[in-house]
Amino acid sequence: MITIAPDNNAILKRAFWSGNMGYHQWKKMVLARYDTRHKRIIAESLKHLPLFWVINEIGHAHFIKKWPAWRQWMEPSLRREALDGCWGIAALGDIQAEVEPTIAALGKKKREAIRMANVNPEKTIYEIAKDLGRDYAAVYRDVSSFRKNSTGRPMNVVPGIANGPAVRVGTSTR
Repeated sequence: MITIAPDNNAILKRAFWSGNMGYHQWKKMVLARYDTRHKRIIAESLKHLPLFWVINEIGHAHFIKKWPAWRQWMEPSLRREALDGCWGIAALGDIQAEVEPTIAALGKKKREAIRMANVNPEKTIYEIAKDLGRDYAAVYRDVSSFRKNSTGRPMNVVPGIANGPAVRVGTSTR
């Protein structure tokens, strides 16, 4: 099967049809450190361009980091909810994950441990640590510290932390 690379400038015309926005200029604006200067460009890009194209172009790590702030620039809509779901999958492996700036600020290893615990609730912390090739205590610390955010209210992202063998809901331990 032959795949044809998309014409990035043609894709950008979907959102910026009346201007002369080039791909390299667009990417420089979206990846800028001080992106609030380009609020309108970013909001229009997220509103009109294909979701997966935008996310792949800016990179998953950048999307995870920036989406909690960027979502404030968009009106509530189905498109924003779809981007929330994309962010939840990219950050924590759960389409229903709540968009939280604290999650975006986490390091890659900590977020991966939380993601593994969220995607595989039947696994113990020991199994997750083994799968990730990390120290058990560090993974336990990462997952258990995430259960409470900075306000102290419980987060409902990670269903539970098990130290011993995994116990599935509805099964007997006898």
